[in-house]
Amino acid sequence: VLFTRIAAAILSGIADCDETYNYWEPLHYLVYGYGLEVWEYSPKFGLRSYAFLAPFFGISSLIARSSVPLDYDARVLSFFAVRIFLAVMSTAADLYLYDSTVWRFGKSPARLLLVFLVAAPGTFRASVELLPSSFSMICFSALAASWMVGEYKRAIGLLALASLLGWPYTVVIGIPLAAHVVYRNGITFFLSAGIPFGCLLLLVIGAFDTYYYGKPTLSTLNQIKYNVFPVKGAGSEIFGVDDWTYYALNLVLNFNVASVFASLSPGLWILQSLGLKIWSLPQAVSRAIFLSPCWIWLLIFCSVPHKDERFLAPIYPFLLLTAAVSLNDTLQYACGIDIVDTPEPAAKTKSTSSSDGTDEIPAPTTNIARSRRSAHWRYAYIAMSFAAVVVFGALSISRTYAVVDYFNAPFKVFQYLSRHELRGGLGPRTSQSVFANADVELNVCVGKEWYRFPSSFFLPGRRFRLRFTRSTHSGLLPKYFAEDENGTRTEPEGMNMFNKEDPTQYLENPHLHCHYFIDLQLPDDNPNENPIPVEDRMILFRQEFVSVERSRQPFRSFYIPWISEAYIYRAPYLVIRNLKALPLTS
Repeated sequence: VLFTRIAAAILSGIADCDETYNYWEPLHYLVYGYGLEVWEYSPKFGLRSYAFLAPFFGISSLIARSSVPLDYDARVLSFFAVRIFLAVMSTAADLYLYDSTVWRFGKSPARLLLVFLVAAPGTFRASVELLPSSFSMICFSALAASWMVGEYKRAIGLLALASLLGWPYTVVIGIPLAAHVVYRNGITFFLSAGIPFGCLLLLVIGAFDTYYYGKPTLSTLNQIKYNVFPVKGAGSEIFGVDDWTYYALNLVLNFNVASVFASLSPGLWILQSLGLKIWSLPQAVSRAIFLSPCWIWLLIFCSVPHKDERFLAPIYPFLLLTAAVSLNDTLQYACGIDIVDTPEPAAKTKSTSSSDGTDEIPAPTTNIARSRRSAHWRYAYIAMSFAAVVVFGALSISRTYAVVDYFNAPFKVFQYLSRHELRGGLGPRTSQSVFANADVELNVCVGKEWYRFPSSFFLPGRRFRLRFTRSTHSGLLPKYFAEDENGTRTEPEGMNMFNKEDPTQYLENPHLHCHYFIDLQLPDDNPNENPIPVEDRMILFRQEFVSVERSRQPFRSFYIPWISEAYIYRAPYLVIRNLKALPLTS
């Protein structure tokens, strides 16, 4: 698990511009004193919490202040250090979930779950994303593990952490946990376990937000108000709406056959209701309790008009747990193998009482111990389980390879620009000596590719700035934080919640002031979007990037050796130098 998570930290690109501008850029500002600000961080709105960034600030600052030879190296190392920290957290939570699944449902579904967690493209990427939804995913992996072994206080604490420090809407995932705890231990136990820690978290979040915004602020409440009670013309829907098929397709891409296995669960319940005895009563209760968060979240978010891939991340652990248990139950029932309520040996090492001293219900675990048919059916079960794992693994590797190979050009382009062309902060290669002066600002411009910028961690110093030029995008773009001690408290001009374009967000006279231009070159591009005159363009570096619009499914989503290349269109992702603004050494 750790190997795949570390690989994701190193190889996975940034898929969502919200991750860059809402989290990496404010983190860069806190560590280095400058960075780009979006309207959500405007003191007028205060939708994002600085408390969420606090642990990552500590890690990034430690690397930034270490004795790394070049400033660029320190920035990139601090970026990957944060990602590796997320990878380690995710690994620990997932292994805890595996161990608890062994105890609750048995070794067979636990092994399937482990394969799903390790190989799924969805968890590969989400596990290292600097997003509240991904942080909540890690919390819910540990929550599910704690809940299944009766560690109720820990589970309630993790629910508070996921919903208050992470993403507030994820509190609905905890509804089954709350109902279960209240039923078993009473409302007093639930409130005494959750309220003190929740209040402490809110005090910490409020203290951070009030300090950084310069006025009493609780970002959690502001975010709920914005999304649940939006002002006319504002709200998440202005960024696009989709129907439920968006999530269906997304789950297939990120979990392939595992999403199909998860969908077996309702079918098993229908058969059970028709009188087919698939589970005993304790087994049915366990599945109803511990697998229900997945369906609650999907039902709610499929009905929300604005949809985004990251909105599903919090339920990834429950989705894969549902897939593993449902696949195992289906195969065992089909093969005539009883699902036996006998604890696995691993359960002997666990207390049969919950952490608060109350008795815990017996752990219904899966054993291939009794069969209503011959031993051949047990071999059939093993063969079908193995086939399911092989198909899942092959599709997952194909998808992950495609995402990394097809869409990672922005990472590579900015790394080339910073390390080679700008020499890790020393200044441009083969240029007049004036540009080596640390006080001379150099502008790296983007047009339509503004949303693929991997963050200022990939620019080598304060004097190298990202600038925006006019393009087909007509919405609001980020602006730099004020670079003084009150920068987070300063209200930037033109910020609004309606995604209305602000004319001052663009660089003036870009043909003169853009020293570099980063662009994806497509056949039908508007030539006027590149601000550098044709005669002044010098292409320094190119990296292939697959154009989704010009490539065919399923080849643009899955890599198929020897076949995919014929059905995908690779466009050049370019670093262009403006020879007028930045002449070569004469």
